[in-house]
Amino acid sequence: MDKSKLYQLLSAYLTQKKGSSKDKEMDKAIRQTSDEELGSVLSDLWNDYELTESYDTEIKALYNRLERRIHSKKIRLQLNRYAKYAAIFLIPLLSALTAYLLVERNSYRADNTYFSVHVDPGKSSDVVLPDGTRVMLNSQSSIVYNNDNQLHQRKVNLKGEAHFKVTKNPKKPFVVSTECFDVEVLGTTFNVKTYESDDIHVVALLEGKVKLTTRNPGNNNSIYLLPNQKAVYDRKTGKLTIETTDNVDETAWMKGILAFNRESLHNIKLELERKYGVHIQMNCPAIEYDTFTGYFSDETLKEVLDNLKIHYGFSYAINRNKVQIYPCAKPLQ
Repeated sequence: MDKSKLYQLLSAYLTQKKGSSKDKEMDKAIRQTSDEELGSVLSDLWNDYELTESYDTEIKALYNRLERRIHSKKIRLQLNRYAKYAAIFLIPLLSALTAYLLVERNSYRADNTYFSVHVDPGKSSDVVLPDGTRVMLNSQSSIVYNNDNQLHQRKVNLKGEAHFKVTKNPKKPFVVSTECFDVEVLGTTFNVKTYESDDIHVVALLEGKVKLTTRNPGNNNSIYLLPNQKAVYDRKTGKLTIETTDNVDETAWMKGILAFNRESLHNIKLELERKYGVHIQMNCPAIEYDTFTGYFSDETLKEVLDNLKIHYGFSYAINRNKVQIYPCAKPLQ
């Protein structure tokens, strides 16, 4: 796709010189543009955008219009398996861009301007943020981006699991805020796993350096991670430890692989629920915390359960999106 043509389409959208036919042309152009080209065009827009004397009124009107677009397209966002820089992401991107520019040049702050991306069970999504940071979200994960926080730092709120490749900006740290801790970086690549249903939350660093600060009331703890290290936080005990890692298991999900390394059946159950979009009822507490090591890639849920059945000796029954796991043999009806 011709970058100059895409620039014109996006610029026309920002300045309201658009119609339904142009919108469709813009959507098509985005889908035909590579990640690198789109990032370059967005960067050019951020640098070149000119504010008029009546920018305050214009921007407020733009927010209102984009908010309606976001709400109307939210369902498509949740259903796309790999919504890669499509127009569905462009709408919040451009509105976030507008707020970012106003904060930088005029200290204008739009109140309550939040944009979110949510991924359904069994799916994953690629997202590019206004600063060029790339985020890959795992199933049942979400990020919330608040433009009101762009004055001094870049910040996203994360629930679930995501892989971040952060654009460097020494003047503005990038912060990933979770239920249990904050991860602060300037520019790096790392993976964060912080599902609300999990007791163990993990930050694994691939490149660069990050600072992790826990949210223990009255006892915050900060540590720094180097490449091939991971921070393991136990939410029950508040204990924070550093371990070495080759990051293979931590990033396996990005290739569609379920990686279990001495994982309890309880935690395996949670992973299967996320990947296959099912609810699993455990009826065998005696083996729930027995561990298993293994990898699954393109196996069906039944194939995974058959393998686990051999290891644990349980039986199971699947009824649509519900799974019952029983000790040894299934009880008589």
